[in-house]
Amino acid sequence: MKKFCIIYFLIFLTFCTFAQSAANKKSKLPSKKEFKSQYDLFLENERYSDHWTQKWDYEKSKETVAQELKDFDSYLSAQKPNYEIELLDLIVKSYLYNLDEIEHQKVIDYGNSLKEKYPKEYRTWWVMGRFYAGSTPNLVFPEFETACKMRGGVAKKDEWTPAFLWDYIYGCNMADMKIHAREGLHYYCEYTKTKPEDYFLYSVIYSNKSVSSVNQKYDLYDTWFIDENESETRLFSTLLGVSIPVHGDWNVKATGYENGRNFIAIRSDPMNITEDLRTTVTFSIMAFTNIDRNELERIANSSMTRNNGTISNKKTVSLNGVIANRYVYENPTFYSDERKGMKGITLTFSVPYNEFSGLSLERPVDFSKRKSNGKTEDGLEYISMKPKLNRLESNIYFVVSLDACNACFDEAEAWFNSLVENAIFE
Repeated sequence: MKKFCIIYFLIFLTFCTFAQSAANKKSKLPSKKEFKSQYDLFLENERYSDHWTQKWDYEKSKETVAQELKDFDSYLSAQKPNYEIELLDLIVKSYLYNLDEIEHQKVIDYGNSLKEKYPKEYRTWWVMGRFYAGSTPNLVFPEFETACKMRGGVAKKDEWTPAFLWDYIYGCNMADMKIHAREGLHYYCEYTKTKPEDYFLYSVIYSNKSVSSVNQKYDLYDTWFIDENESETRLFSTLLGVSIPVHGDWNVKATGYENGRNFIAIRSDPMNITEDLRTTVTFSIMAFTNIDRNELERIANSSMTRNNGTISNKKTVSLNGVIANRYVYENPTFYSDERKGMKGITLTFSVPYNEFSGLSLERPVDFSKRKSNGKTEDGLEYISMKPKLNRLESNIYFVVSLDACNACFDEAEAWFNSLVENAIFE
């Protein structure tokens, strides 16, 4: 695996206070004298090998460190296997990779074998996340995400919490997921009683915290993106903090962000009116940063009551933690054919900005798909990072609507609810 540096957040692990050996449970390691001697030498070498160094300028030669680690790797392989021994060996192998002594895939294969053998031990995913941070940054977050779920969340406290969070913050930063890094730093400082400014990556994590501005204009392709995986397709906007599940055949119309406003509409697959007649319905979102709550309600009411329409029902609902007004509106003079008049739903709500807004929408950067910007004098390839458009630092006011008809309202409402219940607004 080719090693490269990333201009914009090039930080080396030499500054870390927690070595990877912090993932081990020391009380479960062998207590015999021979092991202790080998282990002490490993700890001595850890500060040289827990990172990849472009130019070796330590007092101990790279060849000596590498040989001593290879000897320890062989020694561990000869021990009676248990999780702590094998986890330690995974750490040693990752260090040998940092010293250019073994292949990238060998570390991955050994890590995968531990995942299969010890599926309930989150520390394997943690160590692999740290390993990928120095080799394949786009693979960092899936490892830490799994580790967090296994240990009960980012904020869960156990005996490894400070060391885990230190690596979590570093790994998220290397994946260019700075909102996640800030979340990890929040809990790290809470548990260690330290200040965020004291963390070695603070200035990097908080540099260019947001390059987005409510007063700027952003085109459609800066505002909305498609996130496609094996299970679903979503439209999302990091600028607005919105993610919507969609079907690949649905017709989508959207605008960019301008004058504090944005609009997106999704047309459904055809729904049955009668055996011979089908129609489509529309899910839409209007987003505003240049109004207040009263103006939001006025805009929504104006839309629902246009052309003598009426509001037939209003109630307060919880929308994935956001409190919204939910209206049902009707207009029998619209669609006077088999559709039996217009009937729809409108939700109005606001989402305030906070330090972690947009967390659920943040994705790791795949550096393997980024073009190299050049090489250093030592032949190291580098990639310059373009700042991302983060969530607008403002309250965002939303009008979310379903435009449907009486004849297919039940089916349309179920479709609308499925979108809303799986949407993200943050």
